[in-house]
Amino acid sequence: MSEALLDSWAKFIQGHWQREMPTGPGRYPTANRVGNTTGSRVVYTHPTTHKPQGDRPWKGWWWSEPFPEMPRAPMWDDNPDAVITVCAECHRACCWQGVFMCEDSRNADVTKMSIVELRKLDLENEQYWKTDEELA
Repeated sequence: MSEALLDSWAKFIQGHWQREMPTGPGRYPTANRVGNTTGSRVVYTHPTTHKPQGDRPWKGWWWSEPFPEMPRAPMWDDNPDAVITVCAECHRACCWQGVFMCEDSRNADVTKMSIVELRKLDLENEQYWKTDEELA
C-alpha cells in the first residue's frame, strides 16, 4: 500500500465524534444520539454557495474525518482465458451481437479475441464480453 493511503487511514483513526457536520467533502461515519453507528452520510461543497452541505439532514453524531480511499480491488476474472467473438472491423462484441453496430458491420467478418486483448483496446464495456457458449 502507498504511504499516502496509510497516512489517510491513520488520520481517519485519530478522528473523534462531533455534533457538527464536518466542513470538508467526503463520506463520514455517523451515529445516532444513543451512540450506535448508523452508516454514513456524504458531505459535499455546494456548487454555487461553496459551503459544505450534507446529502440529507442529519441530527446525530458525525465522525470528524471522512472515510479514506480504499485500495483498488483486483480485476475479477472468472475466466481470464475466455475468447470472445467480435466484429473483425471495429473489434467490438456489441457490434457482432447486433447491439451497437459499426458502419462496416454489414460486410464485416468476425474474429476471436482474448479478454486481455479487449481490455488493452478499451473500446466497450465488459458487459458485452460473453463467450459463444454464454450467448447460446
